[in-house]
Amino acid sequence: MSKKIEDLIKELQEKTTIGKEVKCKVKEREGAFRNGLVIDEVAVMDEDEKYKRFIQKIEYTDIGTQYRICYYTIRTDGKGIAWGQFASEMGAKELSVLINEAIKKWQEIQIN
Repeated sequence: MSKKIEDLIKELQEKTTIGKEVKCKVKEREGAFRNGLVIDEVAVMDEDEKYKRFIQKIEYTDIGTQYRICYYTIRTDGKGIAWGQFASEMGAKELSVLINEAIKKWQEIQIN
């Protein structure tokens, strides 16, 4: 049974990833995984309140701090909230460069 859209929006608004354990594949080593913990986040809801986008600060046991851009969304069948399966992860230097390049290219992106 589907939940009410208002309940799903509230659930999505309240969603946090702080304290979430992270396990991801290590591309360089077949069958290897990297373990970490989300230690901080910033998040915004989209205008339609169907997505909540995050930048997570993750502390990994082997490589230290990394940042991940990810999201949760309301499932299309209305049965709950789903984790976006595709997330981009990078170090602080790469994230800074990416943000600065976006600011330079698109004037509508500003840091106040």
